[in-house]
Amino acid sequence: MAKYETMFITRTDIPDEEIEKLVAQMEGVISHADGKIEKVEKMGRRRLAYSVQKQREGLYLLFVFEGNPNRRQSQNPQPRHLRRLPRPPRVGKHHLRVKGVKGYGV
Repeated sequence: MAKYETMFITRTDIPDEEIEKLVAQMEGVISHADGKIEKVEKMGRRRLAYSVQKQREGLYLLFVFEGNPNRRQSQNPQPRHLRRLPRPPRVGKHHLRVKGVKGYGV
């Protein structure tokens, strides 16, 4: 299994229930893909380098998980240069950005 990191940046004015809902939704997506979450880190409120959707600050959530790198490829027969990590679920209007990377030294 390979290790991956996914960073969610959400609006700062959302309630804690919405954040817990996002965490549960992401855990469901990862477990459905035969993965295992190692860590969920709420990194807190930080200033963005540039405004995103008229927001200057965001709430950062980091997910570190293990997943099978071959699972996605077998389900999606795209050319190698077009393959990407599974898209994380959208939260709707609270969602600003998501970035997923394969972590080598996590």
